[in-house]
Amino acid sequence: MTEAVELPDEIYGFGPWLLWIVATRATALVDEVYELGLVRMSRTYGMVDGHPVPTPSAVAWLMTAAALGMRPDELNLQHAGVQAKHRSLQRTLRRAFQGEAHLVKNSWLSDLADVCRLSDDELQLLLSARDIGTSSVEPLALRKAIGKTFRSRPVADRYSAVRTRLIFRVYVPAGRLYASEAERLFSMFREWVSDVRGHGIRQDGYQTRAGKVYEFYTNENVTDSDMPNELANFSEFLSLCVRDPPRATDQLLEVGLSRDASSRLVARYGREIRRMSLDLRYEREQRVLAIRHSLESELIDEVRGSESLANQIAAIVSSLIPEPSPVDAPGMLQPALSSSRIPLTLNVNQQFITAVESRVAQNIQGIVNLGPSAKELLDLIRAYGGKEATILESAVYELEDPDARRADRVGAKRRLKKFLRWLSATVQGVATDMLEKYVEGKVGPLT
Repeated sequence: MTEAVELPDEIYGFGPWLLWIVATRATALVDEVYELGLVRMSRTYGMVDGHPVPTPSAVAWLMTAAALGMRPDELNLQHAGVQAKHRSLQRTLRRAFQGEAHLVKNSWLSDLADVCRLSDDELQLLLSARDIGTSSVEPLALRKAIGKTFRSRPVADRYSAVRTRLIFRVYVPAGRLYASEAERLFSMFREWVSDVRGHGIRQDGYQTRAGKVYEFYTNENVTDSDMPNELANFSEFLSLCVRDPPRATDQLLEVGLSRDASSRLVARYGREIRRMSLDLRYEREQRVLAIRHSLESELIDEVRGSESLANQIAAIVSSLIPEPSPVDAPGMLQPALSSSRIPLTLNVNQQFITAVESRVAQNIQGIVNLGPSAKELLDLIRAYGGKEATILESAVYELEDPDARRADRVGAKRRLKKFLRWLSATVQGVATDMLEKYVEGKVGPLT
């Protein structure tokens, strides 16, 4: 049994601890399940500080949503499979609470931990508690334990998770050009959305060996469709901070900031962008050098003694890699080959030139280690994804990353299957059968 989670004295065993953790760590999700009418308010379990205490049925709905890679409000209650999944989980949980905790599978608890954003220690607690068995749930003792945990938190943080929802997620591969600066860019973006645009935004995410996921949550009426526009507006504002600070200051005055606060913010953003420009320029130079050396080593016989050919290879690589621009947030997050090409006459065949372009594109986008199916899917997303391109590209990376949260991978699988079905129905001449099989096979069947 893990000692990293401080357990309440009032309750003991798998069932009570599961309900307590969900109630205190995923308060917003529990509220949402009841507000959506998925579960009726229970007189037996009651409420604590205005929040309903989760029942086994409520937890089963959270597990159902997690298994399908959806939020509770995305569940199609008319779909027989959704209802059947919930009934099956609910029956199993009821049996688990009556002494058969071993029936609860690891994958179910892992999915629940993902959707509730539980820590590794909290997940390990549930896994260990399942193995030692359970005791009956005493609603009064459970309410006391939940209330005690609520009141133990600082007032400012007590309900920080209440009514928050994910509105934007992006996956940045570790090998992507300018990936190292994404952290600074997103930190500025969150501050700008909160202080300038007036939206309550919380930034979260996690990192794996293959990349980093950035997530933004809100407790306000902000939709995920607003975020691409906000990112574009943010880029425009950064540009003004560098090239026209007085105009940037006037924009802040128009939204209600004081002149002093506006001037300080514009000056700070301007300094940060200039620092980022230097860092980005250095990163680009290092990437150009690495790709050039790789290509020259492959053409060692041709390059040896031919300074002209070596210079031409260096020039074409440099021409293909985009110049850094920290004020272009979307471009930094999704770098593409530069559209401005230097006319070159290489003493190698056209097949090699095409291979160079492909190599550079894969290198700067961080997809060198992806298989052909993933690369083909990314090409289709860039061609037909439209405003959803960023979300769909992130879905491909999450699907390919075995260390990504399982619930996120299941959600990525669902989004990509929906995109491929739409593509097959609306775009002529695009074969999607093999890609659908690829997507289907990346995450195991849900049990």
